[in-house]
Amino acid sequence: DIVVFGYSQGGAVVADVLDGYIAGLPSEQKARIQVVTIGGIENPDGGLWQRLAFLNYIPLLDISFNPPMRPDTGVNYVSYGFEYDPVVNAPRYFTNPFALLNAFAAFENVHGYYLAPNGNGPTDTLPFGYTDATLAPQLDCSVSPGNCRYDGLGNTYIMIPALTLPIADFILSSTPSLLTPVVKPLVDLVAPAFRLLADLGYNYSGNPGVPTPLSLLPFDPATFQPVAFAEEFLAAIAEGIHDAT
Repeated sequence: DIVVFGYSQGGAVVADVLDGYIAGLPSEQKARIQVVTIGGIENPDGGLWQRLAFLNYIPLLDISFNPPMRPDTGVNYVSYGFEYDPVVNAPRYFTNPFALLNAFAAFENVHGYYLAPNGNGPTDTLPFGYTDATLAPQLDCSVSPGNCRYDGLGNTYIMIPALTLPIADFILSSTPSLLTPVVKPLVDLVAPAFRLLADLGYNYSGNPGVPTPLSLLPFDPATFQPVAFAEEFLAAIAEGIHDAT
């Protein structure tokens, strides 16, 4: 049995091989293969290259945004990605400034740490403070079904929930220790409302196997409910006041 594995830009390599070679193999050979990506850039709904696929190709940088990870090859595909990681779970609504700021922060403190700790950073930890013990149930769809989406062709897309806000983590990690007692209550005050606003930049209600480009809107007007959002926003403000005191 063979596992074809890619991490980050490695997901683009896997997508290319899946489309150009593995898809054409006989069924008995396909039955031996499983494709797995972590933080994969060609994730159909959320992968950064599929958000930007309308650009097609940038000659100066020799960047190709296709092919997406194909769900219909007859080879099982499993995608793992942390919430807010902009490489695998990029915002759909690109004019949402809260989502973009948070995504930039997640690129710095989430995307590069899937394999932590490792030889390059033996003291690094997994994103959001996860440990092996706390991460394992998040990857099990029978235990955490809300983390998992399916495309109807046997492929699974797992998004690991964020336990903290990447932009808040970035600010706190960049703050000198002497200023932490002042900065942390301010971050705690703002974080719940900021997260609510950032989450407007995402919509994962569709088929996860369908490549989905970005939108230039700040949120989805078809699903936005002003009254419900106002209630949630007031609750987030109250939560922030509680966390800060």
